[in-house]
Amino acid sequence: LIVAPAHPAAMNRAGLVGFLMVLFWGTADRIVGQIQSRTLGPYNDVKTILNAIMYFVLYHLVLGVRYWSGAVRRDQMSYMYSVGWKWVANGGWKFMFLAGLTDTVSELGGAIAQPYMNGVVYSLMSQVSTPGVAFFSLFVLSQRYNSIEFFALVIVLMGAMIPLVMQLTETEGGIAFPVGYALLVLITTFAGAISPTLKELTFKAFRAKAASDTEEGLSAPSMSMQQPGTSVSPLMNEEVNGHQEWAMPSAELDIFAVASVAAVFQLIWTPIVLPIERAIAGRNAPFGDAFLCLANRAPHDEEGPVCQGAWEMYLLYMFCNAAFNLSIYFTMMKESAIFAYLGIKCTLPLSTVLYAFNWPLIGATPLNGVIVISVVLVISGTFVFRTGTRVKAIVQQHYPGSTACCWPLFG
Repeated sequence: LIVAPAHPAAMNRAGLVGFLMVLFWGTADRIVGQIQSRTLGPYNDVKTILNAIMYFVLYHLVLGVRYWSGAVRRDQMSYMYSVGWKWVANGGWKFMFLAGLTDTVSELGGAIAQPYMNGVVYSLMSQVSTPGVAFFSLFVLSQRYNSIEFFALVIVLMGAMIPLVMQLTETEGGIAFPVGYALLVLITTFAGAISPTLKELTFKAFRAKAASDTEEGLSAPSMSMQQPGTSVSPLMNEEVNGHQEWAMPSAELDIFAVASVAAVFQLIWTPIVLPIERAIAGRNAPFGDAFLCLANRAPHDEEGPVCQGAWEMYLLYMFCNAAFNLSIYFTMMKESAIFAYLGIKCTLPLSTVLYAFNWPLIGATPLNGVIVISVVLVISGTFVFRTGTRVKAIVQQHYPGSTACCWPLFG
């Protein structure tokens, strides 16, 4: 459920490289992130501010390079930042305003809970993002799902919830973890699913605008009769090789045009949401202590690994996390969003196996029956969902206009 302009489904060499990069860096991000969270402990939420700054800089650097190379055009950025008195006159930033908020809420919830949770359980709780995106897409995108997709979403949700249910019922064989933090991850991750839905809405809105502008431009008076700067046509008047030329509007919105604007609002929202979420989680320590801990100085004689090697581990985590996100975007652009999505999902079983080894600070998580069943359910549900999506596309191809809502049960 990653959103981006899709490419043909046949995997090329670049797509395969992208898939493997997502798998490698995604797995590294899970494990390194879990270790890093133990070095900051109760101060782990400080990294949300650092992450917001880092991604603001990184995405705008990439955006600048792509703009300079011509991959991102002026009309795309004009759309993202256009402002008007009416709702329809405002560009993509109106969606990214809320997307940045939900991204912040989700990341903060994870940062607060992660130091106190088992790595596998934390990953499983995060899988609620899949049914979350599906839920919000029903209302925001008017998306409809067939019975196969619905069944798959139930399977994924069951896999994510099994450890939580067993802990709540104190069932023998479960995994011990703090239920309150698990619920925090569950709720904030579900809320964060609004963000990819809004980003997909931004892509769709731009495509609709581009199609409308192109149609108007083709039906406008001949371009040979127009002078640059005086046209009534929406065709773009751009400077190329030192002179003005007419150009058709962009058909698609670049991924980094959207990601960079979302990063702007996440940077704005983080210092606003941080004290609220800290208060909800009962964090009373002065926030300045977090920066002392990040500098490897324990503010209150913290015991254990807290504040030991904190900044070194954060730099390693930041590198892995940035490489993971850039790998996702690379795979989207070189192949398709589907391969990037499958690469992300495949990090769950791979990291689960690796968590069974004895890692610094987090130890080992044995592969008991609960973990295996949960992971199998999540991965199975993911692939069943993809099958349902392909079936829906075939049904819609044979019956244009059909939503294939509940096929094969009825409709």
